[in-house]
Amino acid sequence: MNIRNRFNRILFPLFGIGALIWFLVRVIPKPSRATYPCMRVAYPIASSFVIYILGLTVSAFAFGKIREHWPKARYWAAICFFLLAIIISFITFQSDRPPVYANTINIDTANMPIGVPRGIYPGRVIWARNPDATNENCTNDAFGKAYYLPENTNFNVVNDMVINSILSFTGKSSVQEAWDTLFIYFNMKKGKGTVGYQTGEKIFIKTNGVGSVVTSTIDHSIPNIIGYTMARTSPQPV
Repeated sequence: MNIRNRFNRILFPLFGIGALIWFLVRVIPKPSRATYPCMRVAYPIASSFVIYILGLTVSAFAFGKIREHWPKARYWAAICFFLLAIIISFITFQSDRPPVYANTINIDTANMPIGVPRGIYPGRVIWARNPDATNENCTNDAFGKAYYLPENTNFNVVNDMVINSILSFTGKSSVQEAWDTLFIYFNMKKGKGTVGYQTGEKIFIKTNGVGSVVTSTIDHSIPNIIGYTMARTSPQPV
């Protein structure tokens, strides 16, 4: 047995146990997570590991029964357990998944939206881009040089992008009308009637913080440079 095979035999149980635990911890509380890409990767590894363990267990049980029945001249029972052990061992060690290829049958054509359109103007999506919003010379490779810092972002340009996006999204000519339209639509969808923003109401903005790395729960500091430079949501638009 070469070093590579030995290494693989050590890694398989480790990856199998890890994938199984990861799959169970994520999917049991929320079954819909089984469709996540990471779960689709973990499932084949976890299921192969479970089949492997079950196969070894059943085979060991069958061979134990052979040793029990053969000395007592229970040959037919011993032969049956022998066949069971051979079949289970064959299935366990030969089970494999064929290559999986992308499905090209149901590919959606260009400019053919899917799903149910929603919003003030159902299906409307606004995209804003301005190269002047950021510093093109930012290296983003050291503390104090992150792309999302104020010195690397032109706030006036970002502010204009947000304003133009809101106006385009609502079809209004003023910022006040645009925001009022947004709040009225939101309240109507929530069953609160055709009312806009009321004084004292709190606005919650949900950002995509999945890629942001925070390592300290005390002061929310990020001591490593990788986490420091990989924030997924720039604070300026917020």
